[in-house]
Amino acid sequence: PELTNEAANLLVSHYRSLRQNDVGSNGKTAYRITVRQLESMIRLSEALARVHLDSKIQPSYVNEAARLLRKSIVNVDTDDVQLVEPEDLGEEYDVDEEDGSGGDDL
Repeated sequence: PELTNEAANLLVSHYRSLRQNDVGSNGKTAYRITVRQLESMIRLSEALARVHLDSKIQPSYVNEAARLLRKSIVNVDTDDVQLVEPEDLGEEYDVDEEDGSGGDDL
């Protein structure tokens, strides 16, 4: 399928929006959105055109491709891991000196 100017401009707009909204929990760019995501959006748009037996990629196909891509992006932001010293854990978590394992033997 052929990419129309309107669909191409919409692809750019969606890609720019994805890049601008790609911010981690610390407020810095997370760098999850790359050219691969743009290529995926193009391929999804082409596939939607084929499904509809359309020779041109319509803006509605681009919008649906962008929606699908947004839904597929996994947010893996987590809070920082807090480490504690073994002596702060209490008796039930005493480390066995011999093998370094915790107190709960299964």
